[in-house]
Amino acid sequence: MLWRIDGLGEGYGAVSVADGSLYVQGTRGGRSIVFALDAADGGVRWERELGSRLRDSRGNGPRGTPTVAGDSLYALTGTGDLARVRLSDGRVAWQRNILRDFGQRNISWGISESPLVEGDWVVVMPGGDGGALRVRAAGDNVSAAEAWFQSRLRNHHGGVVLHEGHLYGFFGSALACVDFETGETVWRDRSVGKGSLTLADGRACPSSTSVPSGSSCR
Repeated sequence: MLWRIDGLGEGYGAVSVADGSLYVQGTRGGRSIVFALDAADGGVRWERELGSRLRDSRGNGPRGTPTVAGDSLYALTGTGDLARVRLSDGRVAWQRNILRDFGQRNISWGISESPLVEGDWVVVMPGGDGGALRVRAAGDNVSAAEAWFQSRLRNHHGGVVLHEGHLYGFFGSALACVDFETGETVWRDRSVGKGSLTLADGRACPSSTSVPSGSSCR
């Protein structure tokens, strides 16, 4: 073991790695925090509070892994706080709560995804009665209005993946393909069940309640 760090609190997300730093979500004092750690020794380079901590009987804290894109990371907490944070110093460029701002309710186990970033856009899932939401991410401010909102796309676990102009993910109890530009559903497949999705070598590999991981890449 090269090093170990304690004190990052609670949570389920994994770690993002970029340019000698590790980025991970955790908690402290009832708040949700994103941390930047030195990959060489685990030292905390900076930390930034993003909102309230998710409280849940199956485990507290954020569920998502920060997404690194360009000079920023995008973090989404279990209670819906979405933020663009500068990698250099942890300063918040902009922040929205996707549940409060778009009139949605959380899923019972809390939002469990990483934001999808593509160019000037971020795609996230407000959950519950909500669906897929695409908002502009360019500059230091996020657009008040979404580019599109697809209410039928109710995410289960994990986020979505993007391939050749289409989004793929689990929405409700079906695997679905969605046009990235319009938000319209191209197809749905209920035979796969509910779960999460990985994109590898141009193929979508589901891990679901009815399909073992990697056994049905398509």
